[in-house]
Amino acid sequence: MGKFSEKIRSFPKGKDSIEVAAIALISAVSVLTIFLSDNFSVSTILPFLINLGISAYCLFSLKERMGLLFFNLAIFLFLLARPVIDLMTGFVNHVPNRYTFETGLGANRMLLVALLGLFLGQWLYEHRSEKMGGSRSNRVAALLKSQEGLIRRIALAGYLISLAAMTAVNLEKVIFRRSYGYAALYAEFKTGLPFVVIGFAEVGAAFLALYLATRPQLKYSLITLASYLGSTAILLFAGVRSTFSRSLLFSVFLVLQLLASQSQLTRQVKKRLIGGFVLMGLLLIPVFYGIGINRWNVDRLDNGFPVVIDFIYGQGVSYQTLAKGQELIELPPFDQKNYALGPFLDQYVNDLPENPYTPEYIERGDSMAADLGYYLLGSQYFKGMGMGSSYIIEIFSEFSFPGVFAFSGFLGLLLGSLSNITWKNSLIDVVKIRILLDIFYIPRAAAIRFLLNLIAPKFFLPILFTIILVCCCRTVSEKWGKK
Repeated sequence: MGKFSEKIRSFPKGKDSIEVAAIALISAVSVLTIFLSDNFSVSTILPFLINLGISAYCLFSLKERMGLLFFNLAIFLFLLARPVIDLMTGFVNHVPNRYTFETGLGANRMLLVALLGLFLGQWLYEHRSEKMGGSRSNRVAALLKSQEGLIRRIALAGYLISLAAMTAVNLEKVIFRRSYGYAALYAEFKTGLPFVVIGFAEVGAAFLALYLATRPQLKYSLITLASYLGSTAILLFAGVRSTFSRSLLFSVFLVLQLLASQSQLTRQVKKRLIGGFVLMGLLLIPVFYGIGINRWNVDRLDNGFPVVIDFIYGQGVSYQTLAKGQELIELPPFDQKNYALGPFLDQYVNDLPENPYTPEYIERGDSMAADLGYYLLGSQYFKGMGMGSSYIIEIFSEFSFPGVFAFSGFLGLLLGSLSNITWKNSLIDVVKIRILLDIFYIPRAAAIRFLLNLIAPKFFLPILFTIILVCCCRTVSEKWGKK
């Protein structure tokens, strides 16, 4: 009885209990409505309203919910925008081959469950994080803190070398594109750069994260982020938008975190930030839209929409992965594959060729992106065409709706933590910063890839190298001090 009474006493009281009741009621009504109704319009409106509600919820406490806001907007742009635009325009440009109302209904149910999971995860993080206590220190963290200045210099040196390597790698792709089509960049491109250049380019993200985790002066952080953005912007000339988009989301988020750590995000500051985001979006949309047109040599992506709507509608291509993915996972041999753990299996278990755009990769791999590309595009996939994936359909393929809800809840908790970078523990902060490079893009990418990147040699080896070098410098310094 003692433990039970303690749980009762710990249950939220007052305002918190009202929040719990409201969340439970809205969730129950939404889930019952969308699962009991076969109306596609209703199933589109419900997740859209939840998406809008989450965005409003985040703006009330932007600093603590910034990660959820970014992720929520990514879900709208990459997944939800397409059926919403189709609904609002009376389905005038709806192509049944992209999704039927039946598969769209299943996709909308996944989106609603995912959004509710994300929201609940964020809410739980906010209401339980204070009971978990502060981050525990350890010997490695204490060493990093005491030698922060030296770590910063080593990380900066490693990043600058890597920056030159990343620039060279990206320039090589731009040069390749001058002679080949966009799709060939994925199916046929092979680097001719030395191994050492490729190696430094691979570890650039780790050195960048480590440098930023030591919290240099704001102006140096901004310069470093700008240089990283510049190196990825080179790929825009090759027609590749995704790399720059990820680095842009990452950089904007970190800049806001740094600003929030130094001052309060007042209502006036929030209005200016929102205005700045809108302006930046209006400037980038024509650029991104033009790149999309040029790489496929077409006049317009969809002549039925204005340019801005056409761009947003085009980004919603990942909605097709949710719709068509339901068909894929029911067909042999794809029904025997494990897409939820696909990235891990393909990297450490399956015997695969280096190039994913091959029949052998389809036959032996567990990649949803590869299999879905082949399923939808046929032989065109082997020429470099693709559809991408989504964490939602990958988790759904193994664990159905409960799995989507649970994994999204985990992401909500993680996003809450990422919105609370303390800048006090470099060891924890470097992990969070590295996750930020990938997490906002997983609505259209593999579910666990961002976690695998944390155990990849290209991440932990630079950090281990830095720690060993710091220990060596400290030992030498102590010996000279005794003399």
